[in-house]
Amino acid sequence: MIENPSEWRLYSRIYDIYYGNYQADVKYLQRVWQPGWGAVLEIGTGTGRLLPFLQEQGVRKYVGLDTCAQMLDLAFQKGLPPEFRLIDADLTQMSLEPEYDLILYSFNTANYILDAPCFEKHLSACASALRPEGRVFLDLYIPFALRRNDNGAYGLRERVVNNGSVYELYDRRFFDPKLRIEERYHTSLEAQGGRVCAEVAFKTWRRYYPLDEIEAIGQKVGMRVHSFEEYGEDHVEGMYVMLSKTTRSTFKSHVKTR
Repeated sequence: MIENPSEWRLYSRIYDIYYGNYQADVKYLQRVWQPGWGAVLEIGTGTGRLLPFLQEQGVRKYVGLDTCAQMLDLAFQKGLPPEFRLIDADLTQMSLEPEYDLILYSFNTANYILDAPCFEKHLSACASALRPEGRVFLDLYIPFALRRNDNGAYGLRERVVNNGSVYELYDRRFFDPKLRIEERYHTSLEAQGGRVCAEVAFKTWRRYYPLDEIEAIGQKVGMRVHSFEEYGEDHVEGMYVMLSKTTRSTFKSHVKTR
């Protein structure tokens, strides 16, 4: 098993600046939300971007897991109702009762699980924690779409103006087609008055999971693809996948949502 080496401690320092308002997954979940989804487990809660949405849906029980204490600190600062809990823990090391209606791997969280055996452990744990008609939601990106013009050179990915500062996020990416892993080197710059006043450099790794591999891994743990949608505007950037414990697979048509 490949240990996840992504430098979340450093990433947490600038994560919300660039991605705090990114709501694509919320828009998708709004469309597919079921009234019976009262108990939710989120893997990779991060800074808690989904917390306001889940409160709006009237979720009565929520547990958010993450293995980065710095990310969870930021989520705690956003305020939680008493029925919401955030835990610094790894799903595969926990024993959970089958009480969850929905398990979330939002915002490409599953791509940071860097090998199939570890991902299988995750889905096995999900199958054990789901109610009979529960769902697992995966937002999975497709690396070669994001790398369409990259050759290892740094490129500007995001630019944000916030409280008088200009923030720019650069990265360069390398994709290993054999391992299906993309290695990314990031540099975030904060500038005031045209001068750089702060810089953060860190690395992350993400693995590509095509739909047929998701199906094969899910089948091993008694799960099926319930639905999926591709998303992207001019090109496919990723896909939303819903897994179910039921034996019937129902595929929605491919709908590009961004």
